[in-house]
Amino acid sequence: MCGICGIICWDNKKEISLPLLKKMANTLSHRGPDDDGFYIENIDGFKVGIGHRRLSIIDLVTGKQPIFNEDKSILTILNGEIYNFPSLREELIKNGHIFQTKSDTEVIVHLYEEMGIDFLKKLSGMFSIAIFDKKNKRLLLARDRVGKKPLYYCQQDGWFAFGSEIKAIKILPFSPDKIDPFSIDDYLSYGFIPSPKTIYKDVYQIPPGHIGIWENQNFILKRYWEIDYSNLYIEDEEEAIKGLEHKLKEAVQKRLISDVPLGAFLSGGIDSSLIVALMSKLSKEKVKTFSIGFEEKRFDETIYARKVANLLNLDHKEFIVTYNIKDLLPTLIEHFDEPFADSSAIPTYYLSKMTKDEVTVALSGDAGDEIFGGYRRYLGRRLSNIFNKIMPLKGFIEKIILSLPESDTYTGKSFIKKLKRGTESAKMYDDYPFLSWLLLFNPKEKKRIFVPDFLNLINGYDSLDLMRSLYNNFPKNKDTISYMMWADLHTYLPDDILVKVDRMSMAHGLEVRCPFLDHEIIEFMAHIPLKMKIKGLTTKYLLKKVAIKYLPPDIVKRAKHGFVVPLAKWFKRELQDIIKELLIDSPPPFLSKKYIKELIILHQKGKKDLSFQIWALLILSLWFYKKGGTL
Repeated sequence: MCGICGIICWDNKKEISLPLLKKMANTLSHRGPDDDGFYIENIDGFKVGIGHRRLSIIDLVTGKQPIFNEDKSILTILNGEIYNFPSLREELIKNGHIFQTKSDTEVIVHLYEEMGIDFLKKLSGMFSIAIFDKKNKRLLLARDRVGKKPLYYCQQDGWFAFGSEIKAIKILPFSPDKIDPFSIDDYLSYGFIPSPKTIYKDVYQIPPGHIGIWENQNFILKRYWEIDYSNLYIEDEEEAIKGLEHKLKEAVQKRLISDVPLGAFLSGGIDSSLIVALMSKLSKEKVKTFSIGFEEKRFDETIYARKVANLLNLDHKEFIVTYNIKDLLPTLIEHFDEPFADSSAIPTYYLSKMTKDEVTVALSGDAGDEIFGGYRRYLGRRLSNIFNKIMPLKGFIEKIILSLPESDTYTGKSFIKKLKRGTESAKMYDDYPFLSWLLLFNPKEKKRIFVPDFLNLINGYDSLDLMRSLYNNFPKNKDTISYMMWADLHTYLPDDILVKVDRMSMAHGLEVRCPFLDHEIIEFMAHIPLKMKIKGLTTKYLLKKVAIKYLPPDIVKRAKHGFVVPLAKWFKRELQDIIKELLIDSPPPFLSKKYIKELIILHQKGKKDLSFQIWALLILSLWFYKKGGTL
């Protein structure tokens, strides 16, 4: 895993110097603490600079980047890993290419020589790639199929820049500083800013499965991969079980290649436990695994991780986390660069920090819910469809349920909270059938949370158009739960889950690999009927059929828990002063102080647990006052 950056300039008034390029790269030093590399050249009317920060994983001796082809007319830098590079290397050598390193990165330049931009179809891995083609005066920027590795860009008059994180672009003295008000609106709907947008105007993400081409001062994006849900090919359950098990083994095997110590995250849930079980079968050495526990027992899962570790004879380490949330908040803002409301980033940060003390690479069970059908809300959608048909009693039942008081207990362990969230979901799906999860704030609430001047600024904009567009583009003959899974793969997974894992692991120079995100597994599951993903009230049905071969039933059938933090407790204690300062007394000027105060009082009285909403507002306020910009 690494950090990449670069700039092309055709404005003579702006200078690309080695110190400036190093300044860009140094903002990414946490992503690549081991080495750096640079390339600067004047080429017929413009100047190009490429920078790289390296986290050494494969070919520790000769893998320095940028890496060139034989005549040095093409160079590349890579953030990530190409898992199938050994077979690609053999193929390219047979075709006459000469390799100077043993690095996975070098296959990229030779494959590009062979296939042009179609080279991406051959790659299996997680990556963001930059290629500079001197002969054709062309810069290519590509991102892996599902968006595991980030890549941002910005084009202004006279220059174009890119980087693994927004901060690499923002460090430029001529970088734009305007906040995109529509992105603030998006954030308060979803809790993240969906790609290709960012919080800043004119700074964008390369979307997952896309390649960007800069040529003749113009930049265009092209999609090279999409998930196809239009056809079902596998109807036989036994065939599906065997096929999935084979692909899971292949995916794990590919991700065990490393020249540095390697381990895995282990929560004791089905996803991470199955990954670790397969690692144990495929590895010659004892697998190192890592878990974090919490002083508050209701948030602690270490007992389950310990059980799996004992069963599989793992080299297992547990860490008990004592949060210092007040000191951690500025760190979170710094690493995400823009507002990001997923509070599970906090335990992910600590788990990554402690894991990096032992290994440099860790496998994880991320994406199991989106790929195999694991979220409770998928089942909830099925139950909501039934509930919404009880038209004569629906409004009356809703009113009674939503009036129930609720505690700050984790939703998964509170019947009342599950009942209320389910009722809210049923109402939401009735009003907005194209949504896949509960909004932080719905359109009516946002009209109250924003001040009038800001509402005028975003007049006519609807952040839900993103989901409407996805809904309209999904095959009409498919069911709503399959749509939700497809929508999650295009939004929640790349823009929330993968952003969280990337930033929090890279904060410590830890590479995290996710076997479930192998594109062959995703494509395989897209061709499996829903009845094998969610059967009756059983989520992840097909995955569980594979897992039961390797794990005991109580682990396979254990209810989903997830990383949860005690937000409500923090609001009453550690964060009380910050909430008063940044939300009650001096919220950002575009937010309504009166409405925020009403939300906090409602939360404090126990009428509704608004922990996630208050957390999202606090992060937005912290970001605005720390990073900011102009509207």
